[in-house]
Amino acid sequence: IAYISLRNLVTWRSNMASLATLNIYCLPRSFSSVHLQTRSSHLTSRAAGFFSSPLSSPHTILRRPRSGWRRSLQQGAQAKKLFSKKKRASGEGDSEKLSAPTALPTPAAIPSSVATDTPQGFTSENWWEEQADFFVNVNGAKEFDELIGEAAKDPSKIVVIDFYTRWCKSCKQLYPTLCKMAKSRPDIVFVKVSGDGNRALLKRQGVSGFPHFQIYRNHNLLTEFHILPKQKDLLVENVAFIAKHPDEDHFKLEKGRVTVAPASIIQPDVKPPSSNPAFDLNSLLYSEEDSDIKPVSPQETFDLDSLLYSTEDAGGGPLQSSADRKEANMEFAAPQWTPAAAAKINFLSKYGDLYGYDGYLDEIYDMEVGERMHADNTQHHYLDYTGASIYTNSQIKAVFKDLERHLYGNPHSANPSSSLTGEEVDMARDMVLDFFNAPPGNYHVIFTKGATAALKLVGETFPWEKEHSEFLYLRENHNSVLGIREYAHLHDTKFHNVTEDKVDAWLRTTEEVTFDNIEFSENVNFGAAPLESSTVDWASGDECDSSSLDSNSLDWGAVKEPSAESAETSDDEWWNDDDEEAMQASLVDDNHYSLFAFPAEDNFSGVKYDLSWVEKFQQRSKGFLSNKSTRWKVLVDAAAYAPTQPLDLSKTPADFVTLSFYKIFGYPTGLGALIMRTENNDILKKVFWGGGSVKLASSDTDFHILECEPSSKLEDGTIAFLDIVTLKHGFNAMKRVGGITRIQAHVRALTEYAYDSLSALKHFNGKPLLNIFGNHHLPNRHDIQGGILNFNVMDSKGDPIGYTRVQKESAAAGFHIRTGSSCNPGACYNNLHIRPKEVEQMAGFKESCGDDTEWMFVQRGGVADHPLNPDGEHAVMVSSEDEIEDVMEIIKKSKVALGHEGEVALHWEKVPLGTVRMSLGWMSTFEDVYEFVQWMKVSYVETE
Repeated sequence: IAYISLRNLVTWRSNMASLATLNIYCLPRSFSSVHLQTRSSHLTSRAAGFFSSPLSSPHTILRRPRSGWRRSLQQGAQAKKLFSKKKRASGEGDSEKLSAPTALPTPAAIPSSVATDTPQGFTSENWWEEQADFFVNVNGAKEFDELIGEAAKDPSKIVVIDFYTRWCKSCKQLYPTLCKMAKSRPDIVFVKVSGDGNRALLKRQGVSGFPHFQIYRNHNLLTEFHILPKQKDLLVENVAFIAKHPDEDHFKLEKGRVTVAPASIIQPDVKPPSSNPAFDLNSLLYSEEDSDIKPVSPQETFDLDSLLYSTEDAGGGPLQSSADRKEANMEFAAPQWTPAAAAKINFLSKYGDLYGYDGYLDEIYDMEVGERMHADNTQHHYLDYTGASIYTNSQIKAVFKDLERHLYGNPHSANPSSSLTGEEVDMARDMVLDFFNAPPGNYHVIFTKGATAALKLVGETFPWEKEHSEFLYLRENHNSVLGIREYAHLHDTKFHNVTEDKVDAWLRTTEEVTFDNIEFSENVNFGAAPLESSTVDWASGDECDSSSLDSNSLDWGAVKEPSAESAETSDDEWWNDDDEEAMQASLVDDNHYSLFAFPAEDNFSGVKYDLSWVEKFQQRSKGFLSNKSTRWKVLVDAAAYAPTQPLDLSKTPADFVTLSFYKIFGYPTGLGALIMRTENNDILKKVFWGGGSVKLASSDTDFHILECEPSSKLEDGTIAFLDIVTLKHGFNAMKRVGGITRIQAHVRALTEYAYDSLSALKHFNGKPLLNIFGNHHLPNRHDIQGGILNFNVMDSKGDPIGYTRVQKESAAAGFHIRTGSSCNPGACYNNLHIRPKEVEQMAGFKESCGDDTEWMFVQRGGVADHPLNPDGEHAVMVSSEDEIEDVMEIIKKSKVALGHEGEVALHWEKVPLGTVRMSLGWMSTFEDVYEFVQWMKVSYVETE
């Protein structure tokens, strides 16, 4: 056994692979070995001075800070919770009934940054918040050090720290035991540290698996260990043993049990790390010249100018930030006096505060994008950002500079190159969460091949049930969302598409009583819960030992149990033997689940939908198609929304969010993500598993154990790590222009200008050139409309011009747009007034996937004033005007009595099967929009 210092960065590790593969504790993929379970308290005591203040040493591996995730900290509330266990056990002011030598400091002395959770009902989804009054919740190294320092004011005070994660099944199963201990031992401070979002603190403390416990007294780390749920007695015994030996500072572990360490094995010559340690992981993984990609501390900011541009690129020095440029009153270069220049001046007079990132876009465009916009002596204009965004040249330079300097290995290994990859992948996950302001404890990032693969993953793992589940989806969803219904159909689950109006109408109806609406009293008795299900040990498949712990039979050392008189007067406060079993049973999830899916912005016309639907659906307890009980989960497709609109998951707590990174900043392609709420990890029913997602498997029998961390569990095989490590360069490029809010403003300005200009184009007879879809015409268009303009080009008679013609002619002119249905049949066919039965008939004359069929001629069933067939069930459809004469001839020869002439009965409509879409993004320019408007005017406006 090697004893090491609490803060020694060169952490000695032992190879416990056999224990890890048996899932004794949850081991994140980024860790490959296990820290020794006991360290010398003698050595940690020598670091007491170092430990008493917030950590600031350079050896700490710091992560990029996240924003918007910490709860508000209220000193009075947390102080009340921290000391409430003393009152609950002994009665108000009855401290003599407890044998704890000294009370914790007064509430006024509690550090204001330390706070506790607030209970929110007893469910299996938020198990970590149960009995929160008996715990102190800590976030970050500063709060951790402050708490240990405050507790050390009473040298005999024991602090038990539980490092857990919300996705760890062993943590969840062990939690009832921990709750009972915390409630029955008010003289001990029980602390919870979530591994989600505290990665730097975990590294500093040497925590590599969960659940992990550390026990402190007077600044000293007395011992640390991992515990299986079926070994819960060891947790109680170890804490009791330490409490029984208040004068001992040296402990060791023997077969999981804490014993007193002989003084002879203490190594007094080993010193704690200095402020300038010889070993620095950052120095190991990155060279001094790699400041461009080294993980930065929370106090640092990304200096991208020095990375992405040479002095020649920047005109002799780094480019100014947008704020600096604005403050310096930098102006656009004076353009030549042309119609385009005059139009831009007028545009900037209206949208100058929104457009172009304070002139920065004009400065960098030629260098970043413009040189790629010249081909065949033609100036090109890219207007297909919803199809794929544009990467910048500096972004690609940074990518190859990164790959040139560093060796990235398979993250499933533990060698230096693999460890470096693991660090970079973790940083990428953090940056994704930060981009969406997603609280790291609530969300996990699962990398996929794209948004479509993320949607497929939800569909194939969702817990569909024949009698209770429903799949509800907005009509305007992408094809990839519609594909989820095949999984619902496979499980005989009902599915149905809905319109925006139907969703709003249903959500306005009287709400049923939901579980979330039930308010539990502060002293609710969970012991009354039914015990119908036994808890299963997920690691071994055996039933857990659910026998209750009799606290009166335990030897708590010098600490006395409350007297019989005290117990009688506080009956409701002390658990009986059934409490722990009841809590374990309540953790079993017996809910039924349904799924509602909608796009934050549809990719057809750019309409943005109400994000408040997320919480409104989550609060419903009945189905949409039936009155059966169900809990709604909400999937938000953010593929078209995320590139130009901020999505704040701390305010919009969607269960699943899907996206593709090439749609955000152009590179890399073939990489997306599923951002999933942590509590959904337990309800997903994973079937296929592959390398990386399974911890232990047998080739002879149907035996396997999946990884428990959501990303490890759901990412089959080796992830695209070389693509993932390049994501930081895309996010950094977006930061250079001011971030997503500045991009939103920029795209808004161009979108409004494009609509106002295109909608003003008229033929000689006053008929509009374009039939534009979406919400551009509404007063609040910037709130409900994204950066997409989808339209049909119309002739002077009001008939549509073929979209394939527009595609070919625009391509020849150098415009990059998209035509067709944009993989969104619901939105496309609804806007074109194509009926469901007609869609099915359409398959009859679509000869191949690549044919040029772009029209259908539809007999709607009668003249407009007297429709015979308003629902279109018996519509006649042909694919060319020549076929209409054949149909008429057949009707004339038929003996069917129509009651009137067939030509009157048949009202023919020429309907296009697609549209024209232009979409704007972060690198779009005024010139792109202006030139397209002028080209449309010259090419299609009829003057006589």
